[in-house]
Amino acid sequence: LDKIGPSLVEFKEKFGHCNVPHRYKENPSLGYWCNNIRTSWRIMKDGGIPSSYKLTRDQIRRLDKIGFRWSLFRSLISSR
Repeated sequence: LDKIGPSLVEFKEKFGHCNVPHRYKENPSLGYWCNNIRTSWRIMKDGGIPSSYKLTRDQIRRLDKIGFRWSLFRSLISSR
């Protein structure tokens, strides 16, 4: 989170949200990272143990604080 966080904040400042698409052409590693984080969060939420990235409560809190959306699908439906 410390390495990619500034890129996420920069994305939010530019677009007004943290809904980074998986295939974000301007910064592919940011899109890939956000996708992995969302996948890990879903696995953890369902009681599983993610293989790629294990989130701490502090990381979840910090991402919540900047407005990170854990489910892009729900975010898209809510905005309609």
